[in-house]
Amino acid sequence: MTVSPLVWTLTIVLIGGLLLFDFFFHVRKAHTPTRHLAENYLDISYEEDQAVRAAGYQRLTEEEQRVKALPEKYRRYIREEQKLLDLLARAHAVHDERVRDAG
Repeated sequence: MTVSPLVWTLTIVLIGGLLLFDFFFHVRKAHTPTRHLAENYLDISYEEDQAVRAAGYQRLTEEEQRVKALPEKYRRYIREEQKLLDLLARAHAVHDERVRDAG
């Protein structure tokens, strides 16, 4: 069984397209959920139920680890990385203060 050059070309183009799609819509925007979760956590009026806030903080730390695990070549695509890091530091400080006040 032989495969025509057209089928090979279409296969290569399809795989390349999927890789580009993944890069532009996943890697370049990996920080977006992290920023959103941090902003929500810092918003006092967002959620008063402490169990929900704790779950949100857990999701925030998971997203943060995912962003930090990105290879350096992809981290350069994070828009305003220092602002994101500052936002995360504030979220951690608020969390630590809430834990300290609750205990």
